[in-house]
Amino acid sequence: MEPSSSRLMESSTAHANGNFPHTSIYIPDTKYGWIPAEIVEKHFKSKKDKSVVAVTVKTLKQEGWDESTEFNEGQAYNFEENSSIRVDLTLPANKELLAQNIDTSGDAIHEGDMTNLTFVHEAAILFNLKQRNFISKPYCRINDILVAVNPLQSIHGMYSTKKLRKYAREIIWDSEYNARYSKRRYSKRPSELNTDVSTSMKGLTESFEPHIYETSCIAYKGLVSSGLDQTILVSGESGSGKTETVKILMNNFAKFSNLAESSKISNPHDSVISKILQSNFIMEAFGNAQTIRNANSSRFSKFCTLQFDISDENSTKKSMAPPLIGSNCQTYVLEKMRAVHQINGERNFHIFYQLLAADNAFKISIWEGLKDTDCNSFAYIGFCDVNEINGKTDSDHLKDTIEALTTIGINSDKRTTLFRAVCIVLQLGNLSLNKGQDDTEMIIVDSKEELAKLAQIMGVPEKDIEETLTCRSVKIGKEKFKVPLSITDASNSRDALARGIYSYIFDFIVDTLNDATEFKTDSKSALDVTDTRKAVGSVNLLDIFGFEAYETCQFEQLCINYANEKIQVKYTNDNFKTVLDEFKADGVDIGDLYKVHKPEVLFLLEGKVGLINILNEECIRPGATAASFVFRLKQINVNSPCLIRSKLARQSEFGIKHFAADCTYSATDFLTRNKDTINDDLVKCVLKCTNVIVSTQCKKLQAGGKGLKMFAGQQRGWLVGSTVLGKFQRQLKILMNIVEGTSTRYVRCIKPNNSMQPRITNQKMLLEQLKCAGLVQALSVSRLFFQKNLDFGSSLSRFRCLIIDKLGQMPPRLNDDDRDYVKNIFAKLLSGYVVTDSTTDDERSSFACGHKKIYFREGSLDYLEVERGKLRTSASIKIQYFYWTFLSRIRYLSLRKAIIFIQASSRRRQMMHLYKKKIQSSIKIQMMFRLFRARKCLHDLKMNNAAIKIQRWHRCKDDFRKFVCMLQAAKKIQRFLQKRMAKDTFISMMALVVEDARKDVKLKKLINNIETVLDDSNTSNDISFKNMELLRESQQELCYAREEMYRLRGNVSNMKAERKSSSEEFERLQQRHEAVKAAAASMKMSVTESNDTNDILVKNLSRQRGIITSKIRDLKVKSLQAKKALEEVQNEKITIEEAHRKEINALTTKMNLMEISFENKLSVDKMRHEVKEVSLQRKHDKLQKEVEEEEVSYAISFGVMMNAMNQGKSGKPDLRDQTPSFKSTTSFRSDFDEEMLGEV
Repeated sequence: MEPSSSRLMESSTAHANGNFPHTSIYIPDTKYGWIPAEIVEKHFKSKKDKSVVAVTVKTLKQEGWDESTEFNEGQAYNFEENSSIRVDLTLPANKELLAQNIDTSGDAIHEGDMTNLTFVHEAAILFNLKQRNFISKPYCRINDILVAVNPLQSIHGMYSTKKLRKYAREIIWDSEYNARYSKRRYSKRPSELNTDVSTSMKGLTESFEPHIYETSCIAYKGLVSSGLDQTILVSGESGSGKTETVKILMNNFAKFSNLAESSKISNPHDSVISKILQSNFIMEAFGNAQTIRNANSSRFSKFCTLQFDISDENSTKKSMAPPLIGSNCQTYVLEKMRAVHQINGERNFHIFYQLLAADNAFKISIWEGLKDTDCNSFAYIGFCDVNEINGKTDSDHLKDTIEALTTIGINSDKRTTLFRAVCIVLQLGNLSLNKGQDDTEMIIVDSKEELAKLAQIMGVPEKDIEETLTCRSVKIGKEKFKVPLSITDASNSRDALARGIYSYIFDFIVDTLNDATEFKTDSKSALDVTDTRKAVGSVNLLDIFGFEAYETCQFEQLCINYANEKIQVKYTNDNFKTVLDEFKADGVDIGDLYKVHKPEVLFLLEGKVGLINILNEECIRPGATAASFVFRLKQINVNSPCLIRSKLARQSEFGIKHFAADCTYSATDFLTRNKDTINDDLVKCVLKCTNVIVSTQCKKLQAGGKGLKMFAGQQRGWLVGSTVLGKFQRQLKILMNIVEGTSTRYVRCIKPNNSMQPRITNQKMLLEQLKCAGLVQALSVSRLFFQKNLDFGSSLSRFRCLIIDKLGQMPPRLNDDDRDYVKNIFAKLLSGYVVTDSTTDDERSSFACGHKKIYFREGSLDYLEVERGKLRTSASIKIQYFYWTFLSRIRYLSLRKAIIFIQASSRRRQMMHLYKKKIQSSIKIQMMFRLFRARKCLHDLKMNNAAIKIQRWHRCKDDFRKFVCMLQAAKKIQRFLQKRMAKDTFISMMALVVEDARKDVKLKKLINNIETVLDDSNTSNDISFKNMELLRESQQELCYAREEMYRLRGNVSNMKAERKSSSEEFERLQQRHEAVKAAAASMKMSVTESNDTNDILVKNLSRQRGIITSKIRDLKVKSLQAKKALEEVQNEKITIEEAHRKEINALTTKMNLMEISFENKLSVDKMRHEVKEVSLQRKHDKLQKEVEEEEVSYAISFGVMMNAMNQGKSGKPDLRDQTPSFKSTTSFRSDFDEEMLGEV
């Protein structure tokens, strides 16, 4: 069955006449629009009445649902909870269940050309676009509409030159197609040529995947073949990819002449083509901005006319490849308000950020006030944390903008003037307006520094600028007065001036682009030809906002939706005409079909008493407000079906029923936005500006009368032009007149989701865009006609069974003149089905026959399908009866054969069982014999192993007893050796003690002798008093020397003890590796302290010796009698000191030797320790306890012996009383230092 474009919008009634030819359907959902489901149960009205009133459905989760669906509010659709849903068919919303497009295996079908879908309705279009977006195929085709879903990613090879060349070769330069239309190139009117081309393109593009290249190639082909101008309307919401689509189209048209195989002559207009392509960068810089929905959103609409040389001379040279020779661009509805105000999360126009992102050198070359500035430096810009758009920084975009400006002829001087004009807009926002210091209501500019900067860049005195912004001129009679403005009015005046200047800049950019790219002819040019055919053809590209429906719409949405209403009427008429032409070409009688009339909403908007005229009247009426405008609109158009009147709405709100959705508008600022005027004082101030671009553009508007007419009855102080809506209405009228005379194609751009993630679709959002794009409403036009069609052969083949059953004849092979035969057959088949007109309740024909196809109205084909299904069902029941009979006979024979086989197998199995049982018995006997023999061998092995274990245990016990005896003997020997060593140590220590006691006795005797001499001298008075004093001092010095000697002995004893502890520590470190490291560090520290202590002792002894020597010399001078005694004392003292010094030196030498040997042993022990570590670790615990016990016992015995020796006999002096106790090195040093300090 060959599908046709007239099968659009088939809303297949799944429950027609109570039957369900389709069980896979879509059910409505509030969050996702539509959900795929399957009918599992039907509910009838009653047992007698079999009409279905409700169905139970089960939701189906399609393959890739989670990966391709943007979840509503972050929560996925729960298919398990909605596994059983009852759908009431009596409700108006469920009157028709939309059928799914699935294949025989139950998988969803997606088509590039949606006219090939079996069912084309809202849900089918939604899921077809969603599935194709998931597999990265963004384009779909519906008749002349190309639906482009923004892929939000770069698809490899999607826009390659190779693919463009393929489309162009097959569509534009196909030899068969060229021959078909070369003969009738000028034989028909443009409208007839357009119809022929459009009809032929349908069959030509069926083999191609839908692509934007297809649209551009068909438009180019239509221009070349018919000479008729072409128009491509690109629409969609912000972020849907309109700007990029227009760029691709412009690039395509620029490349076509170079892609032609016969085009070998260079194009003299290459420089113009370069300017046309570069113009996109300029328009984006000055007209695009970042919004919440899109990072590079166009804030204006444009109508770009591409001009081609299609003269006969050029066609002869390049054969069907006319080059691009120029362009012209017209812009509409620039969002000037964005220049002074943006909502949170959005940016101003790109050019401001590009200029501020430049380096300081470039900024200073433009204006010194830009030095070291950023976004925060200007109030109209404010904070911005985004510096990248489409992967490029603002500074990189500035380079592209400057290069593009240079390409179109804006050189460095003119470019500087342009950027300075942009700086004027920026600087205006920095002016702060406040009340004066006095009590008057005069408003002043309190930011004088910013005012000076503005005056410097504008070239206007500061006083004039301030007076213009804060006052308004009023003329009463012949006198003029200056009326001060309020802060609000002054701020609005400042913002209006900024908006006006930016509008001048944008107009200058557009005019410059047109001057640089528009094709201009001389008096005798290619346009001046005698042939009826023109020399320049055009392809128009219209980039316009798509329909916008917000919670509360503003003035801009009214303009946008008004333009979309006009375009929708154009599309509806084109679609209606296309369908009519197709039916007429096939000979179908359509006399009973009515025409598509102009929508009521356009009467409401542009009628004589419509919204536009009422708003214009309110703009000139004194005292008019938004509430009065809305009141008049509702009162005058009270009978309009498209005007929504709600009692809950505010006084300044009204609603309009558009083709896509109902919109509520807030008219709060409609009057201000519609006027869009600039105060006469501001105009005069702008005319004084030294910036050539600003002043020249203002002069052009004033001289040409653009926007400078005086409204009747309005004050002369305000110069206003035709209102914005009035001007826009005229522009739309001119635009639609241009489009009416062209062949039109449509590109609807769709934004799949707001998160800007590729391959993911927000179903609710996509459904709203389908409605706003007018696809669903436009496709509903086909409901007026026959929705489905089949060619004669397919229809007779499909309903062959019905013809045989009801008519009792076999359909013959068809010829060209069998139209009446087919018509009679289907008239009989559809005799029981009646179609009524919903408006007149008149019966209408359920089908119509053309020359080659038969066309069915809504429900008629479904009726035939149901009847065919019934017949096939009854036939299948009969077939099943014979089939099951035959199958049962086959089963009986096979079962009988199987039973015989089972019986034979059972007997064979019994005999086999007996045989296996005998074999198993013999094996058991053999096994028992082998088991007995193996057990005996095992018993012998166990006995032998037990004897071996007993012998091994006995030998082990004897060896252990011997080891214990050897260990005890070794311990006794060690204790004996330790005792011997302790005894030798004790004897040597006793010898030292005795020697010290003898020396002490000698000193004591010397002291006693001196005392005896003193006593004798006291009695005999032989010695003088001075000599006696010297002897007493000598006696005291000797006592002090004696005490010092005791202290030195204690220090020596401590050092000996430390040496002994160091030796013991050294021996202990040899047995454990970890303890060796810690003991080594401790030993080094103790040796260092000992050395320091020895040095201190040597210094103290030398110091003490010097003191004693000096005192002895004084005694020699003072007394000759005491000389000998003092010399003996001195010699004795020197002897003692030398003995002590030798002893200290010997100890120091030993300590150094011990340290050296200790370090050497440590280095050797580190190497040996790895080998001995295991054995040492085992002995460590045991030896540690023994050493601690021996140390304790040795310390106790040594203390007892020292106490016994110190006590001595009762007649001997107590050495403990005379000898100071042993002290540590630290305490001795501190005591000695205290005595020396006291002596000083």
